[in-house]
Amino acid sequence: MKTTFKSWPVMGVLAIAIAFSSCKKDDTDPEGDQSGNPVFTESFSAKVDGATFNETILNALEFTASSKIVISASANSSFPAIGLHMPNNIAPGTYTFNGSTIQGLYNVGQTMNDVYASAIGTGTLTITSHNTSTKQIEGTFSYVATPAPGNSNTNSFNITEGSFAVDYD
Repeated sequence: MKTTFKSWPVMGVLAIAIAFSSCKKDDTDPEGDQSGNPVFTESFSAKVDGATFNETILNALEFTASSKIVISASANSSFPAIGLHMPNNIAPGTYTFNGSTIQGLYNVGQTMNDVYASAIGTGTLTITSHNTSTKQIEGTFSYVATPAPGNSNTNSFNITEGSFAVDYD
C-alpha cells in the first residue's frame, strides 16, 4: 500500500509537466510575434541560366574566426548548390564580387571539376538589411560563375535574380 501511495506525487508531477508542455504558445503567428513585431521569414531564390533554382536546404552561418557570413542553398538535398560569402560586418549597400571578401559559388557535384566561382567583377551583391544583433540579413545577387581554380572545365553559369533573407548562427 505504501508503495502505491508514494507513486501518486510522481504521477502528479508528470501530469502537470505534460499539461504545461502541451500549452506552448504558438510563435509562428503570421501577424507578428508576441510583441507585435513582424515575424522574420527565411527565403532564398535564384535562377541558373534562366531556370529556377529550387532550394531544398538553406543554411547561414557566421564564422567569427574568419569574420565571414556564409549562406548555402542546396537543391535536391545536395547538389547543385549556391553559396555566398561576405564579411560579417557588411553594411547595406551594393558590392561587386571580388574573389576574396565578396564571393559567390556554384557547385554541381563533389569533385573540383564541379566547383564554379563568381568571376571577379561579373556581378553584384546588394545588402538591403543587416541586423547584427538579431543576426538577420537580406539582399539580392547576380554573378557569372566560372570554373574555380582546379576545375578544368570551360563552361560558365549565369546566376541571376538571386535573393535571400536568412537568420545566421
